[in-house]
Amino acid sequence: MRGTIPRSMGHSRRKREVGISSRALSLASTLFLGASFPGLIAQEGPKEPVELPASDEDEVAGEWWNQDRLCGELCTARTLIEERGFAIDVSWIVDLGRVLSGGVDEESAAISWFDVAVTADLETIAGLSGGAVVMDAYAISGGSLLRDIGDYQGTSNIESHHVAQIAELYYEQTLWDGKLRLKLGKVDAGNEFGYVLNGWEYLNSGFSYSPTFLSFPIYPDPATSVNAFVRPCEGWEIGGGVYDGALQEGISTGKRGPSTFLGEPSDLFLIGEVIKTWCNEGGLDGRFAVGSWHHTGTFDEFDGGTRNGTTGLYFSFDQTLWRENPDAADDVQGVAGFAQVRLADDEVSEVESHLSTGLAWTGPFAERDSDVLGLGLTRVDFSSDAGFTDAHETTLELFYRLQLLPWLSLKPDLQFVQNPGGDETVDDAWVALLRIEAVF
Repeated sequence: MRGTIPRSMGHSRRKREVGISSRALSLASTLFLGASFPGLIAQEGPKEPVELPASDEDEVAGEWWNQDRLCGELCTARTLIEERGFAIDVSWIVDLGRVLSGGVDEESAAISWFDVAVTADLETIAGLSGGAVVMDAYAISGGSLLRDIGDYQGTSNIESHHVAQIAELYYEQTLWDGKLRLKLGKVDAGNEFGYVLNGWEYLNSGFSYSPTFLSFPIYPDPATSVNAFVRPCEGWEIGGGVYDGALQEGISTGKRGPSTFLGEPSDLFLIGEVIKTWCNEGGLDGRFAVGSWHHTGTFDEFDGGTRNGTTGLYFSFDQTLWRENPDAADDVQGVAGFAQVRLADDEVSEVESHLSTGLAWTGPFAERDSDVLGLGLTRVDFSSDAGFTDAHETTLELFYRLQLLPWLSLKPDLQFVQNPGGDETVDDAWVALLRIEAVF
């Protein structure tokens, strides 16, 4: 699998249910059209604002289209559960894709990812300050855009083999006012290492995962691990992790517990990272990370030999370039950019270098504060000894995230893939996708 589920779809997701009446549909349509296309709804002239009776205001505030989640509070059941220290987050993502031209086949595919995450706050439950237990389970199904396009990086970052599993199950402990954080258990390494903050809205896997990370224990194959993160002073963080490396031996760790971490095969994936963060005048925050990984397993060299262990290096950079409301700390409207460079050993890795960069503009249009417009490029350069007939694969992606309702978004996406799969016999491809995301 060449993709990883974006961090924005992870565990951070957190009235009354009513029928869909004609009145409700009418009001929802009017609110949406008026917000999306100012001037589309005819105006007869200035009017005094109409105040609804208190009972009607309460009713509208609790209607399904205004809720953060489709299921709302489930008759206060969700609130009661959270008061006892548990948070349950459910989301569903569907990617509908079509190869418009080029590639291997001009076919369509639908990919589904259904996720349930449960967080237990141990401070509320047992009085253990800073402690939490997290479980994340998901089911993946659908077709394959990789097969139809023939690309290397993957145009959909939720595409995978069909699987239903408890993917993550770990204990996390924060100590000394956040200066030390420990994470023990089955973990997706991509949620902790080697990522860019401003690239998670993109659909192509090249923006959230790098194929230079050999046997990286991420979606859909997280692995048992021990992680530690230290903040020695303001703006600095040092982190490291030791992960089960059995994936290199062809053993899928996604459905496994700690058996291969504690026993055979004894291969390990080791990773470390140093992060510097800052916030310039006007709320222009930034982040720079440098890291390295090492896998202790046995790797085949392209010249026919073998090697014990291999190492890679990576850099990433995030920077907010402009903020619409710099004095409002919780207002994310503005333009943010990112860039990342990943390097690997070209004697054992099919991809010797990977570069991706892009921009994301939150709130690009008036009255559309939660929408996101993005344009980015991701490129992999293949090892000259790996047998590819083209030296690189480059993908350009343009997307627009339309936040229809607080719990529902649509993301039309267009990608141009040059030299799919590094195979000169495959034509450059145009691919259209639509991502539908719902939070329950």
